[in-house]
Amino acid sequence: MTIRKTFSSTLFMLFSRIFFRIMSALIGILLARYLGIEQFGQYATVIAFVNLFMVFNDLGVSRLSLLEGSRDKEKLGTLLGNGLIIELVLSLVLFGLMAVIVKLIGYSGIIVNLFIILAIAELLFESRKIYQSTLQALTKFSLISWQQIIYSVLFFLLVLAAMFYKPEVKLVAYIQLFVSALLFLFYLIFVFKYVRPIVKLREIPSLLKRSWIFCISSVFFIVYFQIDAVMLSIMKSEVEVGLYSAAYRLVVAFYMIPQIIFQVALPQIYKFSLSNKEKLIRITHTIQKFLLAIAVPITVILWLGAEQIIKIVYGAEYLPATIVMQIMGVIIIIRFFTYGSSESITAINKQKVRAGIEGITAGLNIVLNLFLIPLYSYTGSAIATLISELVLGVLFYVYIERYFQHGILKSLKYLLPTLICGSLMAIIFFALSDKMNIIFNSIISTSIYLLALYFIRFLESYDIKLIKEIFPFLDKSSVNKQNISNE
Repeated sequence: MTIRKTFSSTLFMLFSRIFFRIMSALIGILLARYLGIEQFGQYATVIAFVNLFMVFNDLGVSRLSLLEGSRDKEKLGTLLGNGLIIELVLSLVLFGLMAVIVKLIGYSGIIVNLFIILAIAELLFESRKIYQSTLQALTKFSLISWQQIIYSVLFFLLVLAAMFYKPEVKLVAYIQLFVSALLFLFYLIFVFKYVRPIVKLREIPSLLKRSWIFCISSVFFIVYFQIDAVMLSIMKSEVEVGLYSAAYRLVVAFYMIPQIIFQVALPQIYKFSLSNKEKLIRITHTIQKFLLAIAVPITVILWLGAEQIIKIVYGAEYLPATIVMQIMGVIIIIRFFTYGSSESITAINKQKVRAGIEGITAGLNIVLNLFLIPLYSYTGSAIATLISELVLGVLFYVYIERYFQHGILKSLKYLLPTLICGSLMAIIFFALSDKMNIIFNSIISTSIYLLALYFIRFLESYDIKLIKEIFPFLDKSSVNKQNISNE
């Protein structure tokens, strides 16, 4: 495969992931608008509850398969076969366990019915992980990309049709089950075309022993993101879950930005984690600067324009969720700025440290929700998430800076100018908020913010050079030279 084709595949994969996230956000908006707060809250409750268990459906085997299968293609058959056996057994166990817990909690009849449908749908959907890992190890990125596009478009169109035909949450659940079943068949056909599953039962204990650390990290991650909606549903009602989830889902859609950027940068990060410590530090800090510059205008718009955004996107009945969006908007800066630190911890093979930090903050999040939900309902959940994100970010950041023996305050030197430019944007946005709609206001204030960053030379020449090195497809001359040399 030529360098040009490699870059094209990478870009297409990035596009498909962005497209998938955007379509998922649009589906969430459709559901919230047409189902109403209570039915949307019921749907969000079941999805959050089921997702708490989905992390256990392969015990980290899919991530291990990508790692080991990429290094040795001959292992893919055994990794796939044993992974499928593990998934099948765990899926049956998890379904039974979830059913028992749903009954013990005492959810309403509609929640129980939704659980049966959506639990099967999510189990089918999550089975894609082992298949995707296999295709990624084989560099069949286009198949994964097309799957994401087709799945999201089909799901969106069917939900759109359902909302005009009969806006009922149970119908949405059946649609999700249907689309997930099609996805399962898609992977079954295409993956088996390239890899024949080989089952070696004796190797399964060893496989699980190597994969558990990936699972633990994912457990804390999922608990951290899903537990608040579940606790709200138990301690309050589906209405509160609906309000919280509407604002939360819209903000979380922005989380894909650092995830996608680091997905592309990871090969370079892993490369220099072994050979060039100084280069790794510079890459991490350059991407942090870049992400921080993106995060500040998003936070300003979400904080100052929350009421208008809620009204336009969801309708006036969701206006009580304005405060949730404002609090979540602050989290954007924290997450974007510290995301690189968490990935660098993985790059230096300190997965256990990362899992430990995530475990501490997941526990903190649960404790905070226990205290704050009874007092402040969904606003309490948002505050708990903000505090937890701050603690998580600080722990990640401090650990990696100390590991690099790089002064913590020295690394924060580019935070102040960004926040000053962001404050200028906030003043302009606020001044124009009564004079024009939020779209034009956002464009004007963001443009002034970017000009301010440009004039203070926020990104130095070395940063720009490094960004082109990390993302070679941004530098056409580099692509052409490498492609010619490859030929």
